[in-house]
Amino acid sequence: MSTTFVPPQLGNIDAPRAEPFYFGPQGSECLGWLHRPPTDKARNIGVVLCNPLGYDLMCAHRSYRYIATRLAAEGYATLRFEYPSTGDSAGSVDD
Repeated sequence: MSTTFVPPQLGNIDAPRAEPFYFGPQGSECLGWLHRPPTDKARNIGVVLCNPLGYDLMCAHRSYRYIATRLAAEGYATLRFEYPSTGDSAGSVDD
């Protein structure tokens, strides 16, 4: 018997799209994605998701995006970001 992996679908989650932005000191800017909750569901609390590094980052990217979207849909403003010198953040591997 073989099983086929079916990735989770975001479906009709009631949350706005994530907003990309850069933050931090010049030359070491980090790329962040802000997941804002719908105005009518917004809570007075936020969540920061700190990405893992290396191979684990590649494996966790989709899950982190899904978690951030779900949290926003439940009313929690959520920030996920890439550390300096990783992903699309500024810096080099030598930093």
